[in-house]
Amino acid sequence: MIIHQVDKKLRQQIHNFSDELCWDLGKSQGRFIEEILFGLSSSGSVRLTEIARSRNKPISLHATHMSLW
Repeated sequence: MIIHQVDKKLRQQIHNFSDELCWDLGKSQGRFIEEILFGLSSSGSVRLTEIARSRNKPISLHATHMSLW
């Protein structure tokens, strides 16, 4: 329960930060930045594969990796 609350709070903070950072970008670019920032902070790695794993999406790792690349 506590991990879910931390995850939700972290995602909200990253969302707010990426909104400020990407105010002049389109919606898809802003979403990409938000996902990368969340992946960097939750995985502690700059590797795209580790970022993809940290997203915990119900799609294959390859598909997640390609969507980020």
